Amino acid sequence: MPGLRDRVIAIICEEWPNPENKVQSATIYERLQSADAEASEHDVREVLIQLANHDEITLVFETASPTVVGVHPELCP
Repeated sequence: MPGLRDRVIAIICEEWPNPENKVQSATIYERLQSADAEASEHDVREVLIQLANHDEITLVFETASPTVVGVHPELCP
């Protein structure tokens, strides 16, 4: 899923500078769908979990949609 990973990162970096500094996986999935990307919600969650496992993002699972609540400074220069 290298192409999907890059697209997810790009969306996180575009969405991150918002007042709440949070990005829900549902938002990422919707953005991918509007760009005609062929990815399931499961695929998006897997990429997010991989990014979290590599300490590139901080992910919480408080809602039905996993939420990015932290982004490593080098991910979005």
